[in-house]
Amino acid sequence: MYRRTLLRFAAAAPLLNFGRVRLFGAQYSTRAVDLMKSSTVIDMLSPFALSSSKARMWLTKPETFTAADLQHYRDSGIHAVNIAIGLGGPDAFLTTLEYVAQWDSFLAHHSETLKRIDTAADIDAARASGRIGVIVGLQNSEHFRRPEDVDLFYSLGLRVSQLTYNARNMIGNGSTERRDDGLSDFGVAIVERMNRAGMVVDVSHCGDRTTLDAFEVSKKPVLITHSNCRVLVNGHPRCKTDEAIRKCAAQGGVMGITGVRMFVKADEPTTVENVLDHFDHVKKLDRKSTRLNSSHLG
Repeated sequence: MYRRTLLRFAAAAPLLNFGRVRLFGAQYSTRAVDLMKSSTVIDMLSPFALSSSKARMWLTKPETFTAADLQHYRDSGIHAVNIAIGLGGPDAFLTTLEYVAQWDSFLAHHSETLKRIDTAADIDAARASGRIGVIVGLQNSEHFRRPEDVDLFYSLGLRVSQLTYNARNMIGNGSTERRDDGLSDFGVAIVERMNRAGMVVDVSHCGDRTTLDAFEVSKKPVLITHSNCRVLVNGHPRCKTDEAIRKCAAQGGVMGITGVRMFVKADEPTTVENVLDHFDHVKKLDRKSTRLNSSHLG
């Protein structure tokens, strides 16, 4: 019996009680729940709060983040989260400096329940201590005015930086630029410096050529933290080509599948079945070396 057929059958027969539980208003198999409990779960992209006003309040007044707010994250079963948002513009350096500093202050204020993730080992340490790990990331790299700035932001706690957002910057091209250019010489220097410092390169919003160049230039695995398969979404430019997904797998990178509707299906209705299509497609591209995760937001 195919997996999806089994899922539909189980959902249609709740009274048979084949090891199922109800959580968050929906039914799940006990096997799925047990797997979540035994696994280390990382959300590869979530700004911590969908409301920008709430996020600003928490970061400027850490005491307003209450035990009730924290409980939502505990209940989710997620052990670590990459809190990257998109910043840029002419004041990108100062804006990002302020953003990272605010997160450092917020995490210091809540050090008993939250832990900044600086190394891979910190994820296990956070889980073992009952804290939620926070990976400080950013969805742009305009704050790097020169290669030395990579070291500065690394020292402040930044661990993941997306090379470009949707538009072009000095490093390369975003996914919605009308010309598909690759990494600039400056961009190559930034990637090399990120490798040296230990900062992770993310290409989720990058254009095709910039994405492929990053895999070619980087000597360490590159992440696609939140994107989907372009072939399943009628060629949407924010999703990744099969070539890019294969290169990510070959290099040992990780791809996060996002549930953003426009990146899942070209028309409505959009369901969890359509999200699963993206997982299945990536699996088919490289059954042996592609690793998958899931991400909530885009």
